[in-house]
Amino acid sequence: MTPEPLDTARVRELLHGRDLAVTQVDENTWMMPRPNALYRLTLRNPQVLQLGAQWRGVATDDSGFRELRDAVLECNSTRTAPKSFVIPLDDNRGYSVVGECNSLLLSGMTQDQFLSIWESALTAISSFLHMVEKRLPHLVTWKGELD
Repeated sequence: MTPEPLDTARVRELLHGRDLAVTQVDENTWMMPRPNALYRLTLRNPQVLQLGAQWRGVATDDSGFRELRDAVLECNSTRTAPKSFVIPLDDNRGYSVVGECNSLLLSGMTQDQFLSIWESALTAISSFLHMVEKRLPHLVTWKGELD
């Protein structure tokens, strides 16, 4: 199978029919809310497929910030993916974490490669976020069972 450029039509095809609530934010970005995070798929740069998620947990003090920082340091030093970051929240109410997986698309990709990257990235990001939840349950801001 010959690699083909990844475009919005191929992304829509992948997302269609999956058990996901998907919102297309703009021509190149899709958001998928889940109970514990807001996932996004982005093709803003035509040579990079970006899959990421912002966790819904919030650290509101220095202690929580340090706990998030330690979880990010552990992830980035022991896992190949995702790349994780502590981020300040827009409304200055605290900090959260982001997990992100990027794939270069220099010569396109086959459908099998696209599916593999999609599944691998979602698995890696989800695994990281669940690790954070189990390690820092006091920072969980939503109700429900943790997997």
